[in-house]
Amino acid sequence: MAEEKSHRLRGAVLVAVVVLAAIVVALVLVLAVSGSTGSVSTAAIGPFYEAPDPLPEGGPGTVVRSEPMKVPSAVKAPAGTNARRVLYLTTDPQDGSRRVSSGTVMVPPGKAPAGGRPVLAWAHATIGVAPKCAPSADPRPLPPAV
Repeated sequence: MAEEKSHRLRGAVLVAVVVLAAIVVALVLVLAVSGSTGSVSTAAIGPFYEAPDPLPEGGPGTVVRSEPMKVPSAVKAPAGTNARRVLYLTTDPQDGSRRVSSGTVMVPPGKAPAGGRPVLAWAHATIGVAPKCAPSADPRPLPPAV
């Protein structure tokens, strides 16, 4: 009988330890997430990504501002490629309001061929809605293509 009680007690202690560990892990995760959801500052990436207030006149695609940037080292671009960050007007698909979005434009050197150059567009999956989430704000090279 004493052996059975001891076995049950060890089982209860094990369950209590596992539950306590799960609670601690959950609390750590909640604190980590809540600590990172405060107001977003663009100070770390500079004022380029701040939307002007009020927004300028123009339709979707109107360039609000642009600035030169280095061609990321992972991009296989010819020497002399012109790379620019752009902030442009767009439309929120949910409510139709005017918004700004950012992107990167790269143009190879030299005169365009007859008929113009083909356009290659690449879009990332949704990775965040804050200015600091913009791939063009990341100083690191782009990851290799898959």
